Amino acid sequence: SESTSIIIWRIEETEVELMHGIQMHVSDAQRFQRFTNPKKRNEFLALRQCLKEYFGHNPAVHYNEDGKPFLKNGYHISFSHTDGFAGMIICDKNPVGIDLELFRDRIKRIAHKFLREEEKRSIQNKTEVEHLTLYWGAKEVMVKITGNRRLNFISELSVKPFPYQPNCETSGTIKIDDY
Repeated sequence: SESTSIIIWRIEETEVELMHGIQMHVSDAQRFQRFTNPKKRNEFLALRQCLKEYFGHNPAVHYNEDGKPFLKNGYHISFSHTDGFAGMIICDKNPVGIDLELFRDRIKRIAHKFLREEEKRSIQNKTEVEHLTLYWGAKEVMVKITGNRRLNFISELSVKPFPYQPNCETSGTIKIDDY
């Protein structure tokens, strides 16, 4: 929509190159210092580069008690990263979520932890990995939108079953107790 933007960063730079032009705010510096893995450090910096790409500078990122990132300027943000990529979704009106995933066979080993029966029935063998990955990503996005990492992927999150195809759409429901 006009109020929402997505920025995907392919991480090819070194840490020093990713640091270029980034203001390391106190809140960012504290978080950054906890990362010892070079890959995690580069993902963190690439996300700050995404903010810089959007705003022309990188504002300080803060995190609520559940770890959900937020900006004090009122914009809603969500971050994600996967092998070699970092991404951000930003919206000035509504909470948002993003999840970047590569298609990998190992998703099949954990499908029982996140798929409901009606979701399972929509999976076709020839596109199983892709379809499972989209279900997983949709549920990750719902968690990120709410900021509630304690949501149960089977009992509280449901994705309307859909036939797999690239760039497909579906909807999801979050059901907690009677809400």
